[in-house]
Amino acid sequence: GIRDKLVTGVQTVCSSDLFKRLVAYMASRKHGCNYSMAHAAEAAHRAGIDDAKFDAVIDYRTCPLYNEAERVALEFAEAAASQPNAVTDEMMTRLKQHWSDEQIVEFAGAVSLNGFLNRWNDTIAPALEAEPIEFGEHHLTRHGWRRSEEHTSDLQSLAYLVCRLL
Repeated sequence: GIRDKLVTGVQTVCSSDLFKRLVAYMASRKHGCNYSMAHAAEAAHRAGIDDAKFDAVIDYRTCPLYNEAERVALEFAEAAASQPNAVTDEMMTRLKQHWSDEQIVEFAGAVSLNGFLNRWNDTIAPALEAEPIEFGEHHLTRHGWRRSEEHTSDLQSLAYLVCRLL
């Protein structure tokens, strides 16, 4: 299936399912949501993204650990997460040189879902769990992440009620 495909060319990149974890992280980073950044980063780590590669993700434009396909996907994540949206026709052309339409849709879905989650988490302010905190403190401070004491709201326990009403 799509999730298992590898894009080939000069270099091989991660499967789109694995790499979209980094796409989600970059979207959350662009939005500035520390809660979502920690969860997306920790999920990328659990899914198998190499620590050195993850630690260098903020330098993807120049880091030799990232190839052109990965660079344009991460650029897309940042542009799609921007307000207003900054995705250009030229960027889409470059993206299509390396990724299938299905993979691009998966990346757009990851950015969009994280856009919702970023706003939800910044508004409801759920307490951040131990594993994402530990990962954040170890890997994300260089990326501008900080543990937020604001994420301790009791509203999270009531949030499921809202979701049921929607």
